[in-house]
Amino acid sequence: VNCYVQTFSGRGCPVEDGDGNANNWYDEYNAALDRLLRYDMILVYDKFKDPNYVRAVERFFGVEGFNNKTIDMYCGWESRMANERVPLKVKFQHVLELTHLNEMDNRLYRDLTSCWTTKEGGGNEEEVEYLFPKVDVSRFVAQRNRTVIG
Repeated sequence: VNCYVQTFSGRGCPVEDGDGNANNWYDEYNAALDRLLRYDMILVYDKFKDPNYVRAVERFFGVEGFNNKTIDMYCGWESRMANERVPLKVKFQHVLELTHLNEMDNRLYRDLTSCWTTKEGGGNEEEVEYLFPKVDVSRFVAQRNRTVIG
């Protein structure tokens, strides 16, 4: 439950102290958000399917083609085969319960990804504009056999 909040807060699940007081998910959420907002950039893995996001990240780092190779971050072929043989059947009530239980994770994701703007006249995900700054090539030295683009 709320795995991202637990991970980034560094605290784990809310627990009671010796006096019977429990820190709550809002404390965990705020600790996680405070920690994450210290970073200059957070890459959102599921956005790498959006070519506009990929181009913006490439411009930011001054590289091209880093997302050309298909990589599956999820389970290996054994798990995929097992899932095909015995597909998971989830009742809608379970989806609602999990959504409720992970409310703070969902909020953290929304808050961290809400800074992207929709292009004028747009409204769908394909028309999102990622306003990452462009790399300043004068600040970097390319590795051997590499070129920093700008």
